[in-house]
Amino acid sequence: MTKILLVQGANLSYLGKREPHIYGTTSAADLDMHLRSHSEQLGYDLDIFYTNVEGEAINRIY
Repeated sequence: MTKILLVQGANLSYLGKREPHIYGTTSAADLDMHLRSHSEQLGYDLDIFYTNVEGEAINRIY
């Protein structure tokens, strides 16, 4: 099975909350739900990792 690591960066906890008239109302949880559904439909394993710390993102990739 194909595995995909999606590394989400800084400030995504504000997704859907901060200036929704500009950025929309989709939350990070909504986005995760759509992405996980897509991965199940197409048969790949999706690992979603959120962090506000660049070093954590780099460590997760390695």
